[in-house]
Amino acid sequence: MAAAQFDTEPVGRFTAAQEPRLQLRAGLGEILPSIVERDLFMQRLVQLIAQVAEQPLVALYTRGANGGDLIVRASTLPEPGTAPARMPVASLGGGVAELAVSPDHAALVIPIEEGGAVLGAVLLFSTGGRFGDRERDLLAELVGEIGVAIEIAEQHHAIKQSSVLDLSTGAYAGWFLSQRLEEEIARAQRSGRSVTVVLATILDFPEVQGAHPFERVDALLRDLADELAGATRLFDVVARRGPGEFAILLPDSDIEGAGTVIDRLRARVARVNQRFGRETGGALPAVPIRVVTGLASYPIDGDRVATLLLAAEHRLNEDELVQRRLSGLQ
Repeated sequence: MAAAQFDTEPVGRFTAAQEPRLQLRAGLGEILPSIVERDLFMQRLVQLIAQVAEQPLVALYTRGANGGDLIVRASTLPEPGTAPARMPVASLGGGVAELAVSPDHAALVIPIEEGGAVLGAVLLFSTGGRFGDRERDLLAELVGEIGVAIEIAEQHHAIKQSSVLDLSTGAYAGWFLSQRLEEEIARAQRSGRSVTVVLATILDFPEVQGAHPFERVDALLRDLADELAGATRLFDVVARRGPGEFAILLPDSDIEGAGTVIDRLRARVARVNQRFGRETGGALPAVPIRVVTGLASYPIDGDRVATLLLAAEHRLNEDELVQRRLSGLQ
């Protein structure tokens, strides 16, 4: 019996750019079950891009469901500081662009778009030498395949986040802060590191509410929550605890490190006051906001959530007395 003859050619005729696209599609099929867990999916996706592009150093940025700057979600970079943590959407041009990230390294960057909106970007870092046309064309091909997946992953994340967010400010809910603080205390106990919580309260918040329309105060709180988030790291937690009250969880941070955050926080509050004043027709609002703070740190202030929050509240009350004396209110 004659041996069967098989066609040894691949199914279809693919160009050099099309073949990686099919590899990416096959890989996407394998990792899609994890799309409901955005961060896990993003990490698997960036590893897939690195594999298909045959370039080991890749960073993936997404914009999130609420817009704003692009934020690095996952990367295959050995050191986190190699790529910028944030990237303004306005800094992206059309198509693939080459950036000089250091004297010895370059990167290709291309926006991820879907339906005319920028959802994110991919940065492909060189491991020596400059990029050629093949790398540029290949990256454009690959990025064109992942826009829908990125959008779905962010939508799933937004739905999950809505259950843990304070919808009026965008900060996390107070119960979520307590849960995360408990988790971080346990992690700090295992690692021998510190974890610090900072409380920040608007002084005389009822007066601020009485001096301005409700919608302006609501916008003020959203603005303040955004500024608090901007004064912290990506993995810190900014939560709302009550009217005019916020808390910041700082993993792997001691009191000295938290002091730096408080300094940045006060500078951000000054910016909020300036914007608020301009919007209400003056250099400063009729009743400018002033923030008092208090902090507590594991292990020196305790090893339980309630203990740390109580210590932070005690120091916040002390700061309030100091601020009142300085302003001549007492």
